[in-house]
Amino acid sequence: MEYKLKKENKKATTEQIIDGLNNALIALINPAKGIEFYGTSGFNSVVRDIMEVAGQTPPSIYEEAASLRKKMRLYCAVRELFDSTTAS
Repeated sequence: MEYKLKKENKKATTEQIIDGLNNALIALINPAKGIEFYGTSGFNSVVRDIMEVAGQTPPSIYEEAASLRKKMRLYCAVRELFDSTTAS
């Protein structure tokens, strides 16, 4: 992988590659029809470069834990409000 990255003018040491792959988590979150976003952890430029060199497209929209929690709280609040107004 280090060789392939270097060949594409992207630099990363073996240790950075191993750390990046061990720490990267990406999950598609789809709480309701028509709503989807990515939750990520440990996603950095090294992981992005590895994905590109491996022929994968890194997600263009991704969330870190703090903003993901805010979105989920907002979604739950709106859903609860909607459920309470339609139950009548």
